[in-house]
Amino acid sequence: MTETNEFHQEQPLSPEEIIDTLNKLESNLPNLNDVIYEFAKYVAANVNSEMSKDDFADLTGKCIDDLQNGKNSQTGKQIDNVLAKFAPAAYNNLRLYIPVFAEAVFSEFTAPSSRTEISRVNDITANANHVMDLLDDLESDETLETNLKEALAECEQDPNNTTFKRLIRAYNEAKNAGLDMTGVELKVYSLQQNVLSRDLAKRIYHLRENPNSKDFQKLADVIKRLQNAGLEEIYYEYEEDIEEVKALVLRKKISNKIDQNKVKPSRHSLAYIEGQLAQVKKDNVYVDDLEDEVTVLYRNLFTPRIIAALRAAEKTLNQLSVDFLMEQCQEAKRVGVDLTSIEKRIVHVQKGMLRMTAEKHLKDVETEKSFVALISLIQIIKEAKEAGADVIDIEEQIPRYRQEIVYPYIETKLFETQNDLNKPKLEALQNTIEVAKEMGLDVRNFEKQVSPLLDALYDPLIQEQIIITRRQMDKNSFNDLKIAIKRAEIAGANVSKFENDVKKLQRRIEKKGLRLIK
Repeated sequence: MTETNEFHQEQPLSPEEIIDTLNKLESNLPNLNDVIYEFAKYVAANVNSEMSKDDFADLTGKCIDDLQNGKNSQTGKQIDNVLAKFAPAAYNNLRLYIPVFAEAVFSEFTAPSSRTEISRVNDITANANHVMDLLDDLESDETLETNLKEALAECEQDPNNTTFKRLIRAYNEAKNAGLDMTGVELKVYSLQQNVLSRDLAKRIYHLRENPNSKDFQKLADVIKRLQNAGLEEIYYEYEEDIEEVKALVLRKKISNKIDQNKVKPSRHSLAYIEGQLAQVKKDNVYVDDLEDEVTVLYRNLFTPRIIAALRAAEKTLNQLSVDFLMEQCQEAKRVGVDLTSIEKRIVHVQKGMLRMTAEKHLKDVETEKSFVALISLIQIIKEAKEAGADVIDIEEQIPRYRQEIVYPYIETKLFETQNDLNKPKLEALQNTIEVAKEMGLDVRNFEKQVSPLLDALYDPLIQEQIIITRRQMDKNSFNDLKIAIKRAEIAGANVSKFENDVKKLQRRIEKKGLRLIK
């Protein structure tokens, strides 16, 4: 009985004994939370006199108060310790641990021999572990809630991408921990609208000041975020501004391309710029000044080429050099290059080339005595006269070749057609006679000789169709007959001899009650 009374009547301990016990707490009571061992060391640092169990409990309570306030009550200095950064609720739970500390410290030196007393200490230790687990959970929840509130306040005060990212991070952490998000989600959504709207307006402003493709792509990313968040109404609010800066970016891009071509103009690059200018003009973007710059670039590109081609054509005066010159001129005119200063020289080269071509064709006519060569000569003389070239002397030589070449040519074609009568040859002969007539030649004799050939070609075709119509006596065969007669008539054949046959067939078919196409 005496031993039991001595056990329960704890004697005051020296500061050295208390400090030593607190510093060895991790060895004597293993498997506790690290926060407990850290708190024991903090209490040990504040022990400075002999204490009873109650004195120790009071000191432990004061240490918790100081940590919660963040200031040492004895010295008035700020406490630099990790334990001073907990949420308020954590310190309330830490007070539950005061009896555990007191029992652990004072039982160490009273050496309890009773199994019951040892079991009680062990139970307290086990309970301490449970209490600290709860303490950790509460601390975590309090921290997450505090972080969320701070992030909300920061974003509300200065809504931007950085503060909103912090808010989203704190929001997700709190939500994943199962905290009540009532009222918070609406605030986050509202802040998201505010941040994206401000970001959009800011980027539009900067693009107006400095339009460039890189920043416009970032603007496009913001628009995509708006769409993904279901905030299209913000996009529609700024839609006109977005289209405006888009046009400015395109204009700037074209302007940069023009600057590049000022150093080394490229036909392909200038054509691309033309296409881009046409596109932005559809969006009512002012680009008249840029179009003027492109015209200057085209002039710088084509003028040296045309001058070189003109000199070559003047020197050689051959078809290849003149064709190349005209090709370059046509291309330059198409893009608005003014060739007025060299136009007379170009026209002179053209006229010279046409006369030279007419002279060549005249030689061909003289050498070949060919109808084809004569027709080519007549055609080139016509083109030369239209261009203003002087070819009168060459034109005056044509009459002496007309009868010499054309009549024998027609006679040859007539003979070939008579010996091998077919539609292509007969049509070619008719065309030749028509050309000779346009030359002013008398071709009536040839026309008389063609008439029997037309009858010989078309009469059998018409007669065959008359036989078919008599046999079938229907409107389809009769219509085919009418078509055959019409073709022969157009070709110049005499079809009057078939009129009676056609009328008889028409009456017979109509008696059958069939309606014919007039």
